[in-house]
Amino acid sequence: MKTQAPKRIVAFLLALMMALSLMPMVFAEETEQNDLPAANTQGLGDQAFQFEDVTDSNMYYYPHVYWAYNHDPRITAGTDATHFSPTQECTRGEIVTFLWAAAGKQPTSITQNPFKDVASDSFYYTAVLWAKEHNITSGTSDNTFSPERVCTRGEAMTFLWAAANRPISNAPNPYTEDVSAGDFYFDAVRWANANGITNGISQTAFGSNNTCKRCEIVTFLHLAYLLDHPEDPEDPGDDPSDAIGKALGDYPAADVCIKPTAFVDLIHTVQLWGAYDRTGTNTPNYAGDDQPAMLSVCSLMQASGTNYLSKGNIYMDDLYALYPDDPSVENWLYMIRMKGNDIYYWLECAASKIQLDSAGKPYVPAEDLKEYDIIGGDGFHYEIDMSKPAGSRVVNLTYNGETIKATQIFTVVVNTDRIIQGNSYMTYLNYNGCDFDPDDRLIYATDDDMINGMTDGTIRAFLVSYIKDQTTKNGGITPVVKSDWLVK
Repeated sequence: MKTQAPKRIVAFLLALMMALSLMPMVFAEETEQNDLPAANTQGLGDQAFQFEDVTDSNMYYYPHVYWAYNHDPRITAGTDATHFSPTQECTRGEIVTFLWAAAGKQPTSITQNPFKDVASDSFYYTAVLWAKEHNITSGTSDNTFSPERVCTRGEAMTFLWAAANRPISNAPNPYTEDVSAGDFYFDAVRWANANGITNGISQTAFGSNNTCKRCEIVTFLHLAYLLDHPEDPEDPGDDPSDAIGKALGDYPAADVCIKPTAFVDLIHTVQLWGAYDRTGTNTPNYAGDDQPAMLSVCSLMQASGTNYLSKGNIYMDDLYALYPDDPSVENWLYMIRMKGNDIYYWLECAASKIQLDSAGKPYVPAEDLKEYDIIGGDGFHYEIDMSKPAGSRVVNLTYNGETIKATQIFTVVVNTDRIIQGNSYMTYLNYNGCDFDPDDRLIYATDDDMINGMTDGTIRAFLVSYIKDQTTKNGGITPVVKSDWLVK
């Protein structure tokens, strides 16, 4: 049974990770003078926003750093006059200082400093005492705060949650890999996820013990701030001129696993639109890569609310919420060849994730959502019969009205997670005799296309391009349900 990952793609990703690991991590030292000037210092406008390392408005943290710089009082002026150092790890002292500045740099009534490691001349002195007074922190012991210790994402979110007066959320916890009841950050992370402050580093992991970077805490802080200041005029995302495009209707998350929906069809459309060589000049130039694929495999993600996308302006944050900016979960696209039998067993594997609730309604459990796929494409039809046992639920599998033959060839778009990891799909196909080796099936890879390049070849980048294109041509993207499949 062959289950190996595509060798060329694995080699590429390994080379990428090695390159990233060798990049020098040199940052300016954080000081009170550089990061926390007086509130009325010069340049609270765009002309003063001159960070050399925050210039790409497509980066998810760009509007949040903009906000933090222009907030009154200013939350951050960077690590020096021209650098914000977005990937530098953030200390506990820095995070509490950001919180204090966002709250207006309020004075503290504490006169006796309980923390022996918080010097009176430190830039975070008043911020730490303010946080202690408002029950945001009790320190790392009775007499220490550990201001220079690097903060984890779990700690950072707990600080934010405590500053918001510890609201209780009954929302489910999607991060079953690293957030459990009993963890000190459990309620904080549930609250943050329910309110769109975080979508984790994957569908099932928050990255609780990962160190928190400056770009992450400023993003978290701004999104938490907007919960209580929804009309904040300093947020460039509130200006329609900063939107990447518009949705002309809602893209609901309800029943996305059990019937055709506009959001899944949007992903199919974008994947089919993006995953082929439209120029004819890409390098390398593989046979058959100049035509769009026939079918698309959509791997689902958890929605943070009732809609994947809501009617109105669409911002980069909306797309980063769906597809985080993290190389470990980044999704490029690949066009491969699949036989009719491959497609049948792929759908059977997906159908095995579906369960029936007490009322007999089909659903996919949250823990299985990331391994549930939907296949779509013009002329493609299938049905999932829940009265049949898992492994024989897929019926009436047709293409252009004709029953699909076991050896019939299709071109299909899949994402990184499926072609590299395979999850349960490659194992399932090979167990059922498909002899599925993606390296033998590859036609086109967006990460290998020297025209698109690595960044422009992600599903998120294609969504941005497609939304911009449709907004220019048609005023926005229109929710349309085109797929033809059902669960019965």
